[in-house]
Amino acid sequence: MSKPHPLAAYLADCRSRKSTGAVTPETSLYTPLEALLNAAGAGLRPAIRAFMNLNNQAGNMPDGGLFTPDQFDRDDTATPAGQHPSRGVIECKKPKDELLAVADSEQVSRYWNAYS
Repeated sequence: MSKPHPLAAYLADCRSRKSTGAVTPETSLYTPLEALLNAAGAGLRPAIRAFMNLNNQAGNMPDGGLFTPDQFDRDDTATPAGQHPSRGVIECKKPKDELLAVADSEQVSRYWNAYS
């Protein structure tokens, strides 16, 4: 049996988590999002790896970051210590949140200034 497409696996995982009624709308979906981004990032050159739950760096704490292979050891499961994500940060919100309002928020502006 073949593996499901990464997007199908992501949607199925999100649906099964939400159907329990026992998860938060945002942070409970970090794991499936990280898996989806890593599946997509593996095909890029250089490959991109997502790490969720970044440490607070200079007052900024995005939900995740996108790193290149030169920033971590291949088998690392933890965020690269003290490094800014070279390919950007991730800010997660509930699916029903208005995208343009989030993109125009002070929080996203702070990340833009700190990580660009």
